[in-house]
Amino acid sequence: MEVLTKNIPQNIRFQAILRKIAEFACIAKIVGFLNTLTQQMRVKFRTIGSKPLARATIEQAVQVMKSAIGRFYNDKKGNFATITSVAMIPIMAGVVGVIDLTNQQNQENSVHNALDAAGIAIATKVGSDMTDSELTSLGEAVFEANIDNLMRFEAEFDYPGTDRPIDPVTGKPNGDTFITVTATLAYKSLFSWGTDREVEKLTEVTVAASDPACVLALSEWESESVYIKGNAHLNLDGCNVASNSSSGSSIKRQGDAEITAGCIQTAGGTEGIPDSRVDTDCSEAKTGASDTKNPLADYTAPAPGACVNINNYIAGKSQGITTYNLVAGKTYCNNLSGVINLTTGGTYIFDNADINLLNSSHSLTGTGVTLVFLNGAALNGNGGTTNLTAPTDKTDPYAGIVIYSGEGNTESFEFGGNAIVDLTGFVYMPDGNFKLGGTSAAGTKQCMRILANKVELSGNTEMKSDCETELAGLDIVGSSIIRIKR
Repeated sequence: MEVLTKNIPQNIRFQAILRKIAEFACIAKIVGFLNTLTQQMRVKFRTIGSKPLARATIEQAVQVMKSAIGRFYNDKKGNFATITSVAMIPIMAGVVGVIDLTNQQNQENSVHNALDAAGIAIATKVGSDMTDSELTSLGEAVFEANIDNLMRFEAEFDYPGTDRPIDPVTGKPNGDTFITVTATLAYKSLFSWGTDREVEKLTEVTVAASDPACVLALSEWESESVYIKGNAHLNLDGCNVASNSSSGSSIKRQGDAEITAGCIQTAGGTEGIPDSRVDTDCSEAKTGASDTKNPLADYTAPAPGACVNINNYIAGKSQGITTYNLVAGKTYCNNLSGVINLTTGGTYIFDNADINLLNSSHSLTGTGVTLVFLNGAALNGNGGTTNLTAPTDKTDPYAGIVIYSGEGNTESFEFGGNAIVDLTGFVYMPDGNFKLGGTSAAGTKQCMRILANKVELSGNTEMKSDCETELAGLDIVGSSIIRIKR
């Protein structure tokens, strides 16, 4: 017994079972020997006759035992069971070792997958108003939700923070953002070691920097949501063209239209792109991308007030052209055409009333103004000049917005013919379409952002990206590309 069991590893939890296997094999052989010995003794005793066992000679008993022990020593029956019981020790140790290693690898993979999910969750919120503490809580919640709780381990999540390069001049993020999340795995081995094994896992997530979008179509399904056609020349300095439509022709270029932009990005597909007349900073259009966030989604148009008497705002008439001097804070309910001066900064509401600029003598001008169009009101500039700038004071509720077509207003705003358009600020039309065509000139690299249900461009339009002041800090941030590195 001792010979068979003394070399069994004492640090294996199954040592008691293995010892019993060995003991059983030896006991089985000894029991067989004793049975044989008993039978031999009975035979010998029967030869003595009916004398009591006590009267049997010691010599005869000794001879019987010697003979039986000799046969036991030379008997090879049962050796396989004995050898197998000894061999089971390393075999079982090997099996347990493989199971233990596989179990550890599965648990490490579970932790890594949970880390990936946590890193992505944090990456989608970096740049928002969430603090590092809130981002940590978000990461922990996602991490714990993605761990297989049935596994035998303990893991501790850690988010040390985000590495976001900051431009020393603007104070804004500049370049890719790097996120690191880690977890320490305390693995409970199947072997009875004194302490658990600790393994540290790490996931790195990169949020690729994206240029702002100067043009964004909000429609989620319509084809040609951004349509650039004819002899249009769209020149966007460091700006993207983006569409949230999932249509296969979400962004379409046709004819001799030229596009110069940071990148072209859409949730759907493109038509007429790539082409030699398309020049972008990125190597190819980004199709099937995630939606670009609408920065004005939480805004609500102001309610209209009482309609004013428009005659009180007529400054004069000359050669059949009426001049209006309007003031902010009023609601105008009459169609207007002619020379329209917005004399004070602030919000102008047009309720079911159109502004029509029909020829080169007509104009619409204003500084620090937001024009709000409600209940079917529209702005059409098929002639004349439109020169408007948005409020830049961030205390103004509509700072950075120059034209706001209220929710539910599906009217299209169209500039064409010989119109000259110079708009600084957001043109926001969540349910309406914006068309800029003909020989329209949108100025030279102006700070305009077109944010409409659909956008159609067939004239010359130039915009630039560096408009922090003019847009009062608002911008259309392009959807980011998130990459995972383990």
